[in-house]
Amino acid sequence: MAKKRTKKYRPSVRFIPPLIGLSLNKDVFIAEHMAIQGLIGGFANEHLLNDLIECRNVLTVASVKKKDKILNRVCREAYDAISSIKKRKEVTGKFGCNTEELGVLKALVEVSEDFWLRQGGKFFLECCEESEQQGKTK
Repeated sequence: MAKKRTKKYRPSVRFIPPLIGLSLNKDVFIAEHMAIQGLIGGFANEHLLNDLIECRNVLTVASVKKKDKILNRVCREAYDAISSIKKRKEVTGKFGCNTEELGVLKALVEVSEDFWLRQGGKFFLECCEESEQQGKTK
């Protein structure tokens, strides 16, 4: 006679699959794409720029954890572009960017979206939390 199982098998979830994790927070990539459209259309404001800054900060944390040189380079170039947009805002009082800065920021959003779709949702949440903690200490 076969022995009866007393425990039911329950597979453990080791990470949240990226598509499920991102479906829980649908506006993750929409906000970044809207920030780019705001810069193109001329209706950018500080909130849209903050979305790009947050995107860069989270991706920077991920590049350090994964030791990815390409991500790190994209983040450094995005930092330079965002800094020049901020300086231009202080001088002229308007948000705007040139085509080079716009190309860098578009690349940031595309690389970020591509990168996060290949990662686990848990890693994304960890990087978001770490980015927030770093922002609070500054």
